[in-house]
Amino acid sequence: MLRSSCIRSAFVALLAISSAAETEKANSEWGLPPGLPNAESEEVQRIRELIRTEEYEAAIELAAAQVEEILGRTHQYDHELVAPLTLLGDGFHAMQEFSLALESYLQARQLTRIANGLNSLDQVNLLYREASTLYAMNRVDDANTLHERAFTVFREQFGNQSPELIPGMQRLAYWYLSTGNIFAARSVYRGCVALAEESVGTGSRPVIDCLKGLARTYRMERWSRSVRRVVDHRPPTRNKRERRERFKTTINDYKPGERALLDVVRMLLDQKAPDLDELAAAKLELADWYLLFEDWKRAFVIYRNVLKTHASADSNSFVKQELSAPKLLHVPYPKEPAPERLEDYARQTMARVEFEVSVNRAGMVSNIALVAVEPASLDERRYQTSSRYARFRPAFEEGVPVAVDAVPLIYEFLYLKPRNE
Repeated sequence: MLRSSCIRSAFVALLAISSAAETEKANSEWGLPPGLPNAESEEVQRIRELIRTEEYEAAIELAAAQVEEILGRTHQYDHELVAPLTLLGDGFHAMQEFSLALESYLQARQLTRIANGLNSLDQVNLLYREASTLYAMNRVDDANTLHERAFTVFREQFGNQSPELIPGMQRLAYWYLSTGNIFAARSVYRGCVALAEESVGTGSRPVIDCLKGLARTYRMERWSRSVRRVVDHRPPTRNKRERRERFKTTINDYKPGERALLDVVRMLLDQKAPDLDELAAAKLELADWYLLFEDWKRAFVIYRNVLKTHASADSNSFVKQELSAPKLLHVPYPKEPAPERLEDYARQTMARVEFEVSVNRAGMVSNIALVAVEPASLDERRYQTSSRYARFRPAFEEGVPVAVDAVPLIYEFLYLKPRNE
């Protein structure tokens, strides 16, 4: 927990800003600072360094003092307040004081909007910080709203056809992907590929990155740990054609994911001086795809090609490290009960179930042995059953896949402890 003096000083600093805003006359004589903030002060650099070294309480106290110092010599709308307020929020977030972190980020974002306009780009990182804090508070819908708001800022700044929009599209698509909204992510990645090809060019870095993300959506659709169901909240329609288009589902249509991975490999091969490790990683991802879909012949042809291409690499190279031991590609997680009430979140703890398994030459699992389970009240039998469906990339010796015993398979997840524990 934070020291009471640390909380008190930070709270006073935030309260000072709110109080000043209430008492300041609307026709104040001083003007708002235009443009972005100047170079960081020494104090801000010190706060940032304290956060980097995980000295969060000291960072919070220094940031609060910096806020009070700025308020003492200027006004509550000074853009100079943005940096210490942002770092104050970072410190609170690290200490899991999420409500205070949100208050700090919101104050900083309001200042950027006052100084630079409602759609200023410098608020985007604050929106992402707020979203991250809300996600940590299990307020996923609110976090989703802020990510979409950040993308709206990109669109307002650059329009719909500018390559400057691509980073915002990638960030939004990654958010959708990480929260299990794979179909929304797929739609954004498709738009990203089309925009990047038109504005930057086929084979460019943005096209390659967006194609990788697009392929990931198809892989997650079939082989994710868990995908939450996305409910269509739009009102029902009486138009039969629109209704058919909205709810039409194509079963097992994963070919676009394969094509995206093939395109990435081709684009990297077409480069004059491709990064060999990146090319090898792209080939391995394609081989993993074929392995998961049990197209053994294609998978092992590509694995051998990667090994042959990097035959002269030393034992510490990327390829040798990737293929010298089994690598987990997929493991299903049993569904755990979620907290039903706010007070139930206090009973959540990180759980860990560790097994040792045998992995055969095709990457399949057998001989599952329990090693450890924590906490002790957790029933590991469901996880032992799920382990049978895990898939590994096999290990290779001298270009040949080999079976390996005693491979660790570890589950880590949030566990809701029983009330009587």
